Amino acid sequence: MSYYSKVLASTGLKLQPDTPPYTGTTLSSVPGIVDGIWTTNYGEFIKDYSYGVDFGTAKPITRLFVFHTYGDTWRTPYIDYATMELYYSNDNATWTLIQEYIAPTHTIGSSAGSGFVVDFTSVNARYYKIVNTSNYSFRDSGNYSMDVYEIIGYETLAGSAPLRAGEATSMNLSPTDIGPGLSLSTDLVTVTCTTQGRQSIRANKAIPSSGKWYWEVEVLNTEQCSTSEPLYGKGVGIGLESASLTDRIGGNAQSWSVISSGYSWYDSNLNPNGFAGVPLAFCKYAATYGPTIGLAYNADAGELYFKFPDWDVRMATSDPVVGVDPPLDGILGEVFPMLSLYSPADRMRINFGGAGFNYEVPTGFLAVGDAYFFADETICTWNPADRGSNLLIDKATLLTATHA
Repeated sequence: MSYYSKVLASTGLKLQPDTPPYTGTTLSSVPGIVDGIWTTNYGEFIKDYSYGVDFGTAKPITRLFVFHTYGDTWRTPYIDYATMELYYSNDNATWTLIQEYIAPTHTIGSSAGSGFVVDFTSVNARYYKIVNTSNYSFRDSGNYSMDVYEIIGYETLAGSAPLRAGEATSMNLSPTDIGPGLSLSTDLVTVTCTTQGRQSIRANKAIPSSGKWYWEVEVLNTEQCSTSEPLYGKGVGIGLESASLTDRIGGNAQSWSVISSGYSWYDSNLNPNGFAGVPLAFCKYAATYGPTIGLAYNADAGELYFKFPDWDVRMATSDPVVGVDPPLDGILGEVFPMLSLYSPADRMRINFGGAGFNYEVPTGFLAVGDAYFFADETICTWNPADRGSNLLIDKATLLTATHA
C-alpha cells in the first residue's frame, strides 16, 4: 500500500480549448485552482479543455486529485466512456505524454463534492496537465457539467523506520480499559468490535505530561461507513483515565478526537476550533488513499493535531511543528491514546513506534512509545555463586557487594 503527502503548488493552470496533439501549447495561470478553497468554479471540463498545476520547481509527483462539481455523485452517465491524457512539462511550452486514462475509477463522492484521482509513475517535473480528450462533455441528463474547483498534487511517502528498530515498547492497548463489546489481539495492538454500540479502548500507559509525541492508527475496515452512526462511530484521539469506555472519544468533556466523518470532536461538539474537516475521512478517502491516521500531541501546549491523506486539503494551515491552528487545544491532565469503534467487524491497529510509521514524524516529535522502551528493562544483579571469597553480597536485593 502506498501513502501520499500533499505538495504545495505555486499556481493552477488552464487552457480552453487546448490544441491537439496538446504537446506545444502554453496554459494560463489560475492561482485559485490550488488555493485550498473548494467553492470557486474555474470552468467546465469539456472536450479539449486542459487543467493543470505549476509547482514552481520540479517535483516528483505521483498523483493528482481533481475536485469538481459539488454533489453526491459524478452527476454524469458518460464517465464510463471518458478519456483523459496526462502530460508533464518543465517550461509550460513543450509537453510530454505520461499516459492515457479511460474512465478513471478512483472516484470520490460525498455531500461536499466529488472528484477523481489519476495515479502515475513519478517523472519529476514542474508542470502537469490533464486534458479531456473524450467526445463527451461530462454532462448529465439535466445538462449539469463537470466544473473544476481544485487540483491537488501528491508525492508518494517512503514512511519512517521504527525509531528504535528491533526493540519493543511496553506501551500497548489495555486489556482491562476496554469497552464490553471490543476484542483485543494477543499482541495488544489491534482491536475489533464484536457487538454494536459506542465503545472505546485506552492505552495501558499515559502520554508523558511534557514533550511532543507522535503515533499512528490504521483503520483496517473502510466499508463499514455506510450509514450515519457507523460514519460517526469510529474515532481516534486521547482521553483522561476517567473518560467513558461506553461512549465515543470526544463525546464527553474527558476526551478529544477526530471521528470517522473527518471532524474534530470534543464534549459532543463538532469542530470546536471551527475547522471544516474532511468528508468521509476514514471511509471514502481512506479507501482511496490508505486508511492511516497520524496523531501529534504537544503536551507542553495541550494541542492535538491529526494527519491523514487530504486532511491538509481542508486544513492547510494546521501545523504541529510550528504550533499553528490545532484542531483541538486547551487539553489538560494526564491523557492516554484512545480508539473508538461502533459496528461489528470494525477493526483498528495502533502503532506507538515499535513498527515503521507510514508518515514522516513531525520535526521535534518523538514516537510516544519511546517514553516506555526502558520502563520494563531487566535489572542486572550480582551472582552470589560467582564471587571472590572476600566479597559479601546483599542477599535481599543482590545489588550491593561489600569487601569483607
